[in-house]
Amino acid sequence: MAQRKPEPPVRISRDLFTAVKLSPTKSYVIAQRAGIDAVTLSRILHGAQRLRPGDPRVLAVAREVGVPASRAFA
Repeated sequence: MAQRKPEPPVRISRDLFTAVKLSPTKSYVIAQRAGIDAVTLSRILHGAQRLRPGDPRVLAVAREVGVPASRAFA
């Protein structure tokens, strides 16, 4: 039986990271508006949260800070 190759990690784009960090809105408020916990947002931003391609949590955060979905992932 052949082993499956692990998929490469999915990461957020630098554009999304920068938009969240430079936003005048506090990150916990961005998280609330995106429907996720502030800790989850922090994990997403710093690469500690496993993500899937097109992850709806990332897309919700991108919407909140005005980053197009096409530029949310690296």
